[in-house]
Amino acid sequence: MEKLSIAINDAVHQGTWASIHIFDNGRRLSHLLLADDVLLFTTANNSQLRFVTDLFARFSSASTCQSLEIAWFPQSICDNIDQATRNFIWRDSNNKGIHLVGWNKIARPKQCGGLGIRPTKEANISLLEKHVWDMVQSSSKLWVDLLSSKYTAGKNLLLTSNPSSGSSTWSSIIRAKDILKEGFSWRADSGSSSFWFTPWTALGRLGSLVPYVDIHDLQLSVKDVLSIGNPHTQSLYTQLPPLASDIVNNANFKFNDSIEDAFIWTNNKNDTYTTKSGYNWLLSLRDLVINHNPSHSWSWIWKIQLPEKIKFFFWLACHNFVPTLSLLNHRKMSHSATCTRCGLQDESFLHCIRDCEFARSLWNHIGFNNMDFFSNMDVYDWLKLGATGSQTTTFSTGVWWSWRHRNLMCLNNENWSLSRLSFNIGTMVETFRSSFSPASNETRLSPDRYGFGGIIRNTFGHYIAGFSDFIQGSSDILLVELYAIYKGILLAKDKSIDELVCYYDSLNCVNLIKGPHVKYRIHAVLIQDMKELLSQTNVSLHHTLREENQCADFFAKLGASSNADFLIHAFPPKCVRDLLKNDTMGTFFFRD
Repeated sequence: MEKLSIAINDAVHQGTWASIHIFDNGRRLSHLLLADDVLLFTTANNSQLRFVTDLFARFSSASTCQSLEIAWFPQSICDNIDQATRNFIWRDSNNKGIHLVGWNKIARPKQCGGLGIRPTKEANISLLEKHVWDMVQSSSKLWVDLLSSKYTAGKNLLLTSNPSSGSSTWSSIIRAKDILKEGFSWRADSGSSSFWFTPWTALGRLGSLVPYVDIHDLQLSVKDVLSIGNPHTQSLYTQLPPLASDIVNNANFKFNDSIEDAFIWTNNKNDTYTTKSGYNWLLSLRDLVINHNPSHSWSWIWKIQLPEKIKFFFWLACHNFVPTLSLLNHRKMSHSATCTRCGLQDESFLHCIRDCEFARSLWNHIGFNNMDFFSNMDVYDWLKLGATGSQTTTFSTGVWWSWRHRNLMCLNNENWSLSRLSFNIGTMVETFRSSFSPASNETRLSPDRYGFGGIIRNTFGHYIAGFSDFIQGSSDILLVELYAIYKGILLAKDKSIDELVCYYDSLNCVNLIKGPHVKYRIHAVLIQDMKELLSQTNVSLHHTLREENQCADFFAKLGASSNADFLIHAFPPKCVRDLLKNDTMGTFFFRD
């Protein structure tokens, strides 16, 4: 920006830039450089406009700066940026270094064994896709209105092909759309979309799967076909392929005429596109996260409460890319792989850090003398067991100093005493313990189904009815919570309860139901059904604290453990009677 300022000042001095003054005899202004903005001041005429445009064109050409958000970067530029990133990681100030780990591993997410560094091309596409999402949902932004009036917007954007002409920004948006459109899915709302020419199935447009569409079927909507009893295809004059027929006949959608069919982004729990979700989806198309095993997650490395240099060393070791003699010999950078300290075995990572007689004596000296400690032959398992155990800091520091001592011996010909090494390890352990808070113990549960339930009581707290149910094969908490409210209101309606006050402990659900229309939520139809149900009945919905909703929580747990679909409890189960008694008596509960 300093170069731009100099260019403007030169133009002012040469008389080609007409600066202005705000009041008579005041200081003349040509430009102001702020933190995020540049303000330009000149007379308003065509000649000045042409000059300013030309000056900025020359400045842009010289700077070669482009925004990842609005321009489709050529692959050559992306490769150059990635190369600069790799050099930054591996090379020192003298521009020398060894590229120990391949780029495909580095570019993986951290939990998949990478460093979480984003490849430029994927970052470019995921940023451009933000503009696609703005246009798909027809947001009220000015640039969306301008491009929409010139080209198209809404759900039609996802069906638009790459135009032969158009601005570079529009062309970039369309190219990004063509890559990420498979991440969007059609959601049935009113069901008014064309049965044949909307990609509402995993097979895309059904019209493209048949030689022709019979004239009697041309105007059919999705709802027209799926509202017919099974098989849904019985009313069609056009013959579908067997696979397409099976998909149509097994389709089961819930429709609501007040909501327009929409394309939603299904790779984010909020059903809205984010740069992060788009980027992760792009990685899933490559080998960067393929077959990632959650039980073999690398997240534990980055959760260790230790300096980044030790975490990075552990990361290298788990990939077997620490520059030991074995690795250097494999890469033709060393004439021998034999350990120079003991001369007995090849210097692998475990031999260098743990099994060499020099390393083993150090571990014994600091208290790691159990034979099981030396028996594990897998680097990943050995490091994870030690770094997540009861002696995390001492173990990790021991690994670090064992490697440093090896380098001192092999590169500097220095052999420190065990007492000196032990003292340095102890000092570093105390420093780390005072600098980092200990990691909390974490327990994780991954159930294969979720239960929901509720209870209906009268004004005096007396039991009227309870219900419990479950959703099989779903881990969508929001769906379960919404169904709990929906089923409860329907049960009250069946029991002819005219006035109902519903208390629920999920503030998110309460806000979704009572709030404005949520068009791009995956559960928009269910939410809209509940809005309409509330408008047709005398039901009020309120948020309550979890501690005040223990009876409903009991029935939810009952639903999760039961195999019965929507079980109505005419009488209170024995285990819930004490909770009912506490509620009736107005017992207070303190929050944890």
